[in-house]
Amino acid sequence: MLIFWLMFFSLRGFTQDSKIEFSGAGHFWVISAQLKQGIDPSEEEWDTLLESPYYKFNSYSSDKYRNWIKKSITTAFLPEKSKNRDTILAKPDSDYGKVMLLHMINAEKEKESIQLFQQKLTRQNFVDSIASIVQQYLPKGTINRFKKPDISFGIFKPDANGAKNGIYVDLKFAMDFPDFDLLMAHEAHHYYVGHIRKKMGENMEDSLGILINVINQLRLEGIADQIDKESSLASGRYPINSLFRINYEDPVPILQKVDSLLKVIYHDPGTVKENGKLINELLPLGGHPHGYYMSQTIKAVLGKKALISTCYNPFDFIRLYNKAARQKGLFYFSNEAVACLNRLEKTIMK
Repeated sequence: MLIFWLMFFSLRGFTQDSKIEFSGAGHFWVISAQLKQGIDPSEEEWDTLLESPYYKFNSYSSDKYRNWIKKSITTAFLPEKSKNRDTILAKPDSDYGKVMLLHMINAEKEKESIQLFQQKLTRQNFVDSIASIVQQYLPKGTINRFKKPDISFGIFKPDANGAKNGIYVDLKFAMDFPDFDLLMAHEAHHYYVGHIRKKMGENMEDSLGILINVINQLRLEGIADQIDKESSLASGRYPINSLFRINYEDPVPILQKVDSLLKVIYHDPGTVKENGKLINELLPLGGHPHGYYMSQTIKAVLGKKALISTCYNPFDFIRLYNKAARQKGLFYFSNEAVACLNRLEKTIMK
């Protein structure tokens, strides 16, 4: 009986099924069809779309972001917005507004293929299939401690997000991704790390919030990118492949600038908010390429186990990177920059 209960509790998180839903995608087809016919959806129809889990996550429950989503979808499909649409489409391919617009337009054109992909997902137990992948970069036994993540699909931009409350994925992006299981494992890693990491007094509205988020993102994306970036970069199909590759292969110039700004904050703590913003703007793609470079350095020099140990604390990620980089003769953060981060850690860690 004791053995039975031990087995039950060790597996209880893993045996609780995810809630997998596609309401966001369904509402997108309704709204886009109306707009293409020159019909403005009612406020009730917009609310139905925006209150679905995928869009609610992407709107951050903010009127500003809700209006941004409505404006973006309207621009993509309403005939009378053709001039606005053409202006955006004339921009360089690197312009993210253009990337988003083309993504939605192409999604509508590929509706049949996307819906077939959705049907395929409903027949697969893909959450179980990614469990062994994501556990490779988590502390031992993590996935058994928590329920499987709920997963919500919609259509808006070529992106996926994992958070403590679930995973939110663009359905066309998922269909186009070179390896769907690796994409979902990456986002599931965020979900589990959100449950096990040390709590921080983070508030994006206060003076420390942006800098805290930057440090967390480097660790968060750096480790999760171990799951999928090697195959994504090799395939050449990943949507941000070129920008990711450029920054991953030559990360030092930006890291040096980050180091300089951290030194400024160390000597003048009153500049933390403005310089935190500058650091955030310096690191492209939400910290992905530089975090991946740092995680690769840690793993190569100190080992995979050391890298996984930083899942609990993003400041450990910086410290271990510095240790590994020193040993390998690579760029490492200055003593002043590290002292700045140590002081920040003492301020916010609960």
